[in-house]
Amino acid sequence: MHLLPFAWLVLGCVFCFCQAAPTNDDDFVSYSEFQVWKITTRSNEENKLVLQMIRHYGFEAWKDSDAISAPIGVLIPPPFLEEMKLKLAATNISYEVEISDLQTAINDENASVNVSAITTKMAHKMDWTSYHRLDDIYGYLKYLADTYPKLVRLIDIGTSYEDRPLYVVRISNSSSPDTQPAVWIDLGIHAREWISPAVATYILHQLVEEPTNVGLLLNVDWYIMPIMNPDGYEYTHMKNRLWRKTRSKTSSKKCRGVDANRNFGYQWGGAGSSRDPCAIKFRGANAFSEPETLATSNFITEKSKQIKETRLIGRNQSASIIVTRWSCPLKISFYQHRESCQ
Repeated sequence: MHLLPFAWLVLGCVFCFCQAAPTNDDDFVSYSEFQVWKITTRSNEENKLVLQMIRHYGFEAWKDSDAISAPIGVLIPPPFLEEMKLKLAATNISYEVEISDLQTAINDENASVNVSAITTKMAHKMDWTSYHRLDDIYGYLKYLADTYPKLVRLIDIGTSYEDRPLYVVRISNSSSPDTQPAVWIDLGIHAREWISPAVATYILHQLVEEPTNVGLLLNVDWYIMPIMNPDGYEYTHMKNRLWRKTRSKTSSKKCRGVDANRNFGYQWGGAGSSRDPCAIKFRGANAFSEPETLATSNFITEKSKQIKETRLIGRNQSASIIVTRWSCPLKISFYQHRESCQ
């Protein structure tokens, strides 16, 4: 599986100064002349100073750390480039420019879909050398269900805010599916993390189309939701590459969307979330305000007798990691309740 470098940088983002929102929500958002800097500090004082600068200007930190000498990645908008250079020079803090023009990096990140492969394999357009649009991904799910009906079932669990279907793929070679322990995997909860749905489809490919992996299907069902946030995912392809939230309307006329990962019911509104509709970690007006999170919770609740007994969960969410649970004591199994570990 070939992974494209810019997507990994996007995954490292931990908080945002904004979504670079256009005046009109239908406008294309350009990140021309935006730069990504890697700032290296040598003491606690310097580290605190840089983090204070980031908070003061409302910049987006792509990598932040409280550890001394750990680089801090920052997205700098064009109007602040010179000012930040002067401030860092005045405090003798070193930095280097990792991306000199973010829009150029965005334009170069996604390879063209392999046309020859599509010509010789008309059943679907999926490959793992480029990032695909939602239609291609959903087309691949339908292909798997049609081609391997005894193994794969495509389940429509609801619709998104913009009326796109929410799909879960069940993989089971049991004569009595839905009765044995199950693995739940959900990905694509943050729109701009394109690597996440790519990982989901690659897992599906390995489980369904690679005979050497048949052992992974013994005595276990798999439920895989490749894209929990299809509206946001499409928006990143069409309008704003760095969009992260859902696309629902909020109480703010100028800010849309909810961080779906902070919209589940367990400890909703706790640390790490925001009540500000314009914040990137906006929790929503209430728990399960988003149709995407509500549909996901309802499905897992329905399958709780299966899923709660399973010890494995995989989600590629932020940074180069697999996240097993969110803010949960280690002694609590993820599968006790889906919404309890975001």
